[in-house]
Amino acid sequence: MNEYLSLTSLTSAVLAIFLIAFAISVLRKNPVRWGKPIFVLNFGGLLLCIIVAMRDGYGLRSDAVIDFTGWQATLFSVLGTSILLIGLLALFNRKMLTKSLFITVFGLFMTKLVLMETIRLITIVGRIL
Repeated sequence: MNEYLSLTSLTSAVLAIFLIAFAISVLRKNPVRWGKPIFVLNFGGLLLCIIVAMRDGYGLRSDAVIDFTGWQATLFSVLGTSILLIGLLALFNRKMLTKSLFITVFGLFMTKLVLMETIRLITIVGRIL
């Protein structure tokens, strides 16, 4: 249970809740310009990914949740690259700053979040048993 009560765990949980609340409030408001919400979601998600990687020792410790050579690392890299490319596309193409890009980025972040926490929970339960 110590893994879920550390400072980085609590910080990542609070940041994830803030990002989800931000995305829901933006979708309910439906702004005319989507540049700032996409930027905030990309930056906040990047910060969340960094905190979660620090928390779980992403391949840097012997008890890391995810190893660099596993399929999980490849999947998370593909999802992260997709988010980065969507952010760059939104940065350089102002005509495409739409609600669909925001929803896509939010969906990719939620996929990463759910997968990471599921893998982490399975790993912790495996260590206990």
